[in-house]
Order: sequence, then C-alpha cells, then structure tokens
Amino acid sequence: MPDSLNDSQNIIGYIEGSEFPDEYIFISAHSDHEGIINGEIYNGADDNGSGTAAVLEIAEAFSLATKNGYRPKRSIVFLHVTAEEVGLHGSRYYSNHPVFSMKNTLANLNIDMVGRVDKRHADNENYIYVIGSDRISTELDFITQKANATFTNLELDYKYNAENDNNRYYYRSDHYNFALKGVPVIFFFNGEHEDYTKPTDTADKINYPLLAKRTKLIFATAWYLANSPTPLKKQLI
Repeated sequence: MPDSLNDSQNIIGYIEGSEFPDEYIFISAHSDHEGIINGEIYNGADDNGSGTAAVLEIAEAFSLATKNGYRPKRSIVFLHVTAEEVGLHGSRYYSNHPVFSMKNTLANLNIDMVGRVDKRHADNENYIYVIGSDRISTELDFITQKANATFTNLELDYKYNAENDNNRYYYRSDHYNFALKGVPVIFFFNGEHEDYTKPTDTADKINYPLLAKRTKLIFATAWYLANSPTPLKKQLI
C-alpha cells in the first residue's frame, strides 16, 4: 500500500502518438492479489497475472510497431494499478490524480482475468466476456466487434454487461473509476472458475493459447482506437 495519501505504487508506460499526442488510449490491469493468508500463498496467476502479462505483451507489440515505422497516431498509456483487491484504490487514485488529461482520455481497455475458462463455457473455450463496451460509447462496442470479426473470431459474451447483472462486475474492476470520469471503457474478463481467489490459482492452469488470442483482440481494438481518423465518440445511453 502507498505510504501516504500522496503516494501511489501504480506503474505507467507510455508511447507518444505521432499525430494526436494529446489524445490517450489506456490499457490497464491490476498487479496486486491477496498475498499470503494463513501461511498460504495466493498466486493469482489468472487474477490478475494474466491481465498484467497481457498489458506487457500489448506494450511490446506497440513498441515493435513504433520501431518499425508504425507509430500509433494517438498516445498509448499502459497502466498497472495497485490495490484493486481491497477496493479499486489504485485506479481511484489515478483517476483523481491523473498524469494525462482525463478529458483527452478517449478509452480504457481494462484486463482482469483472461487466462482461464469458466464452467459456463466448458464446451467452448473460444470466448471472452465484454463488459461496459456500450455504456458510454456505442462506437467503442462496434470497434471491438469489428476487431474481433477481422482478427480473432471469439464469442463476445455480453451476459455480465446487463444492467441487472447480480454479480455487478461492471462496478468491480479498475475500468469503473475511468467510467466515473466519463471515459468509455471495456472490461475484458473470463469469468469466475474453481480457483478464483484461492491459493490454487496457479500458472500451470493458465490456457496460454487462449490468453494470447484474447490479448490479440485487445491489441487490435486498441490499434483501431489509436489510428482512426477521428476520435472515439462518447454517447451516453
């Protein structure tokens, strides 16, 4: 935890855009988990090692594109936040003390658990839950659907995007603090499984090809957002 209200353990990486450097696309994940409880290590391989690994892979892809002459038109910010598990504190701190203008933050793609398969999809692992994509910008939902149809062909499952979802996942990860500031968001999520918030959430249980495919979708969505000729439109619905 931070030493004071003026400190944060959030980590930011940044690639400046070539044409619209003052417009920002955020890709985020939380780097904390439960730690050690009663002598047992809560490994957090899916929650949220998968998310932080995905952010690093996307950052590497954008970096390689930039080195090869394909710098994104808009700036890309890679954000690892802390203290999600105890109340979204890291993302709340960032949204209240932003490094980059929240007004010019066009979207937040938040990744929280993308390396496993839940019971609901036991017979078809080719899916990802998409939460919040149409709540502030219907265009954002269209863009991720286009990216998916072009590159990954995952089942985009909107079950937990419903306003009456009893699980209230829309309010339970770091994208929500961006949404509170009016930033269009998507929460990418694989759903709960038998090792959710248990010490048994270990790296050997991660489905790495599926993690890579889901990460490719998020990268493609970010690429469209970063390079479209016009900024993402916000439309409250």
